[in-house]
Amino acid sequence: MNNKLYVPLLLSALLVGCNDSNDNNNTSAPEITPPESYTTTLNIVSANMWQNLYRDFNDTSSFEVAVKELQHANADIIFFQEATGITARMAERLGMHYYHGNNSVGSVGILSKHPIKNTIDAHNEYGGNIGAVLDVNGRDVIVFSNHLDYTRYITYDARGGNGITWQAHAGCLPITSQEDLDALNLQSYRPRQASYMLEQLSPYLENNAVIIFGGDLNEASGLDWTEDTANMYDRKGTVHDFMTHRRILDAGYTDSYRHLYPDPATNMGATWPFHIDDSWTQGASYVNECGRGLDDRDRIDFIYYNANAEDIELVDASLIGPRIKTYFPGPHGEDDTYQWDEKHSGMHVNEHGEPTYEERDFVSDHLWYKATFTLSTPGYDSEQESVINHAQFKDITIAEGENDGINISFNLTNTDLWDDALNYQIEVSGDNDLTAWLSHTLNQRPNEQDLISIDVPETVLATLDGSTKNNSLQIRYVAGNQRKHLAVFTILKEDIPRLTK
Repeated sequence: MNNKLYVPLLLSALLVGCNDSNDNNNTSAPEITPPESYTTTLNIVSANMWQNLYRDFNDTSSFEVAVKELQHANADIIFFQEATGITARMAERLGMHYYHGNNSVGSVGILSKHPIKNTIDAHNEYGGNIGAVLDVNGRDVIVFSNHLDYTRYITYDARGGNGITWQAHAGCLPITSQEDLDALNLQSYRPRQASYMLEQLSPYLENNAVIIFGGDLNEASGLDWTEDTANMYDRKGTVHDFMTHRRILDAGYTDSYRHLYPDPATNMGATWPFHIDDSWTQGASYVNECGRGLDDRDRIDFIYYNANAEDIELVDASLIGPRIKTYFPGPHGEDDTYQWDEKHSGMHVNEHGEPTYEERDFVSDHLWYKATFTLSTPGYDSEQESVINHAQFKDITIAEGENDGINISFNLTNTDLWDDALNYQIEVSGDNDLTAWLSHTLNQRPNEQDLISIDVPETVLATLDGSTKNNSLQIRYVAGNQRKHLAVFTILKEDIPRLTK
């Protein structure tokens, strides 16, 4: 047969309420004067996706669990890290706008329920950071997502380990001086990555704009490594003002968590690692040199903001996931003496605010961090069209193919970020699988008018039909060895001829 089946596009529409007034009632409705401004709530989540959520725990899809967590958080803006293969897929599932930098940039992404007015060029050295200007109900909000360099992780050097090799120093001797730790930190890219972001934000800060940024900064804060905590978490008596955060704080930004919870001794706020198996200080070298594995829990996931912006208020902050002590007990029973007052949220947090996550119910090796703001906006809706700085599938057609297979044809648009140095593929997979079931190489940049056609054999459809993990077939435009998913399109089982006979 040669009949073609078309995948319908879903169009959002405004629902107009019915007029339920009584025709016999001649009383005129009172005139309502609209307010000069509205109060908009912004739930912002920083979420490390732990290498694209490639681990599935407890016989469940990590991608599906992450979707449900972000829906539960009612996230308006999301800062992603380690999300090379996640950002476009997650944006499609959550129905959000997204930006994830040029095709060579890995890891970071920005998702937003509010339109993206324009984007800020990415910086990509051992991680990266990208920015965007959002239209939040008529008011500009400038955001940045960061995944800073993980090398020269000097919180290990301060504990008696090595931030490059991840092994213990001989004799487990820590580096404790401010000057020596600063010198080591300058060997990483973190300070210059932070400075790049601050330079990009400087014109907005001068205008006192609403600025909110965060992510996995891979560095602890001097607001946490204080005199009161110097002998906690194997910090060996060290008090240190970490350089990256020092630069951010000196530039005038406010640490949202420490603003609400100023005491690091009672509100540690640690985000990594929360499971002892994910710690890099539990290996043989630490047992040999230190006598035991070390406690390397720290707060390395942050959301900063410009507290001087007009009519913005930080109203809440919480850690998404289990308690930091549940699956990482401190050495020598120290967790029993520490105070743990952190507020938690998430799918498995009970009515008393207590996390009830079973082991590996949470899909990342980082806890996620959520901060809630209110700000005054001119309206209660955004009229701005969102810019699209990423590729898109257009005019997708599904036709029956040979031997019970199907043929999928489409156009690719917005491919101007094509980089000849990268390898590009069209991949077919299940919606919850990170690996490709079928791959087609693109040897040259496609024009918007070029029709691309993919034959999907019956064996691939049979894999989908028999899968309990995947509900749909997904077409992906993929770039580079990092396998960054530049665009995705999901086809439900019921839209596939072979599966609906």
